[in-house]
Amino acid sequence: IKKKEDYEESKLIGEYPKIYRDKYIYDHDVAIVLVNDKIIHSFLSDHNIYVYNALSNDYDVYLLKSNFIDDFIGFDIEKYMEAKEVYKYYSEAPGYAKLLYDKYRDVFYRLALHPQEYDDGVMLKLYQDKKWSLIVTDRDFNIIGEQVFDPIVLDFDNILITEDGILIAYHEKNANYKKDY
Repeated sequence: IKKKEDYEESKLIGEYPKIYRDKYIYDHDVAIVLVNDKIIHSFLSDHNIYVYNALSNDYDVYLLKSNFIDDFIGFDIEKYMEAKEVYKYYSEAPGYAKLLYDKYRDVFYRLALHPQEYDDGVMLKLYQDKKWSLIVTDRDFNIIGEQVFDPIVLDFDNILITEDGILIAYHEKNANYKKDY
């Protein structure tokens, strides 16, 4: 855990983490989870999560780094109108897509999208085709483990937490895929 006074790279409210100012990060997605009196932020391109305590008006910073993400890729803003460059960026850039809270087991899941090579022969290799993993933490954000999933088998965009466990839908490219609700 890093305390606010030891961590000057970011303010929780009103600013993105320092990496967004140092590199041009094309995607500014942030996952927000509300648990009791805490507001938890997970930025796409930051290894840390930010936990704001609404009662004390203070925050803590926790390192929840994937074993499969070393660094983040900046985007050349001069190329933002070139579709191929945008596709290349989304194909190659790693990041943290979701943060989920499991109230039944009192754990958190942070979804990590792994970097992949851009395939010039395939105009659009979707970011849904990336390998991905779930980082599992306890209630105090201590990492319990990280599980890797095959993107052709399971779809990280369709995860549901239930009393019986975590449900992950088959990816539509999987032979077992059925579109029934």
